[in-house]
Amino acid sequence: MTTPSMTEQAGSLTPPLDMEPDINSLNDRRLDDYQLDDRYSRSEGRIFLTGTQALVRIALRQAELDRRDGRRTAGLISGYRGSPLGGV
Repeated sequence: MTTPSMTEQAGSLTPPLDMEPDINSLNDRRLDDYQLDDRYSRSEGRIFLTGTQALVRIALRQAELDRRDGRRTAGLISGYRGSPLGGV
């Protein structure tokens, strides 16, 4: 008895053609240019985030947009006890 390969178990693991990046359009910015703060402040190009960092970035971006539009708002991110969001 043979074990099915990962491809046979999950179907095709290759992304659809329309999801593959266009090598010619990628930003020339090199990783040695990358700063840790870019995950929260970079407005264009590629960034590297964890899920928690993405939630923080969304909240910061919304606060920035609200301030720009003259709104005085507040935000709240909550999680259950022991959740990864406890580090936010």
